[in-house]
Amino acid sequence: MHLSSKLYIIILLLACLMPGQMIAQETKDCNAMLGAEVSKKINKSFEIAVSEEIRSKNFLQEVDRLSTGVGVAYNHPQLKDLKVGAGYELLSYFNQNLINENRHRFSAYVQYKYSYGYFDFSLRSRIQSTYRDESIGNYKVNPKNKLRNRLNVAYNIYGTPYTPYTSFELTNTVGLVDGDYFDRYRIRLGCEYRLNKQSSIDFFTRYSKDINQKNPSEILSFGLSYQFKL
Repeated sequence: MHLSSKLYIIILLLACLMPGQMIAQETKDCNAMLGAEVSKKINKSFEIAVSEEIRSKNFLQEVDRLSTGVGVAYNHPQLKDLKVGAGYELLSYFNQNLINENRHRFSAYVQYKYSYGYFDFSLRSRIQSTYRDESIGNYKVNPKNKLRNRLNVAYNIYGTPYTPYTSFELTNTVGLVDGDYFDRYRIRLGCEYRLNKQSSIDFFTRYSKDINQKNPSEILSFGLSYQFKL
């Protein structure tokens, strides 16, 4: 047996003995998120909002994407704890700090909020559909549909402008031919600081991890967002 054949067999045996985590290497990254949102109530039930966000990648060295969004939300006068909404986002992805691909994302959600003392609990279920540019890549699934369920717990510190919070979000695929599955979870810790009746700042950190995927990613994010109500 040739030496090259022996080496091939040894490498193959070692690969079989390796745990799955070592074969499917994770992609780890740390990024930053900076965003702003302006909203306005049309009446007691309807509210519209526009937003802008920029994200980095590759350990803060490159621009990942720029997103521009517009949304509308509705609260029934007799069901103030229940909110439904819909939105659109233009996602511009970058490659070496140049726009490489534009994607279009449509979403709709329903959210229920329950308050107990100084605690606010909210559960949101959101369906989203992202259309990718076929001229950029040959995508196996287009549009890419996801269902995102998020539980958020916030605590209003009495007499202060601070509202710390934490949330857990679980994402699963929708409409795949081979069957749907959970593919990502996110844990977020943050604190909202109320500047005045119209504006606030949100500081947060978020841990995101892919699951049930061949090449999972693990991302730690640090973010800052500004909200202003007209």
